[in-house]
Amino acid sequence: MSCCGKKREEWLHGKKQANFSNEKTTVSEALVKTSFDSLFEFTGTQSFRIEGSITGRIYHFRFHGHRLKVHGNDSWALMAERELKYLGKA
Repeated sequence: MSCCGKKREEWLHGKKQANFSNEKTTVSEALVKTSFDSLFEFTGTQSFRIEGSITGRIYHFRFHGHRLKVHGNDSWALMAERELKYLGKA
């Protein structure tokens, strides 16, 4: 009887893992192309600058009440900011 442990280890560290990372990139690119913009309003008192976690875009809210369109993929991270109010799809 042969040991399957070595085959499992080869599989985990071999071509299967490399193919998975390529698939992940493809899915991310597809999301960037099909996402919807969201609208956010700044509720703070001074200006606020934040980088989108997916696209890397810089969003600069200049004053209280300033509204910006945010790329749909970045909107989830911006929803966590307490000085930003999500207003829905743009």
